[in-house]
Parts: sequence; structure tokens; C-alpha cells
Amino acid sequence: ANLLEPAVVKYIKETWKFEKKTILVTLDQQGKVTSTNALHMMWIWRNRAYPFTSTKEEMLWREESWKLELLVDNIDHNILRWVGF
Repeated sequence: ANLLEPAVVKYIKETWKFEKKTILVTLDQQGKVTSTNALHMMWIWRNRAYPFTSTKEEMLWREESWKLELLVDNIDHNILRWVGF
């Protein structure tokens, strides 16, 4: 059984462009959408990304230093030792 009404499913597909890949739509306290896909923000910055707005994301990217640690985070903890870090 489908838990959502067909109109809701149609809205999600058309407005949020949801098809098959997982997305994380976030809402503010008033129920307004703050991000139609904050999943990547959660992966990169975790709770620091809250409140998951484009403004917050831009601020986090400006603060980010582009080092090898950013690229290899959680892939393999030995990588940084292998390249002499």
C-alpha cells in the first residue's frame, strides 16, 4: 500500500525533481523548503550544515580549504600516511 496520496507523489516528482536517487528535502520551522536536496551538505559537513540553506552552503564552501584531507575523508585512513601527511 502506498502511504502517500497520488497528488503528493506527483508534487514531489515535479517540484523536487525526485526520480530514483535519494534526496533530502529540508524545511524551516514554518514548513518552507530551505533546500530541495541537502544530502550532499550532510555528507560533507554533517550538523555544521544546519539550517541547510544555499546561503549556509556558500559560507561553508568559502571557509573550506581545498586539501587532500577533504577529498579522501573516510575513504581509507592510511591514504594520508601513504602520501607523507
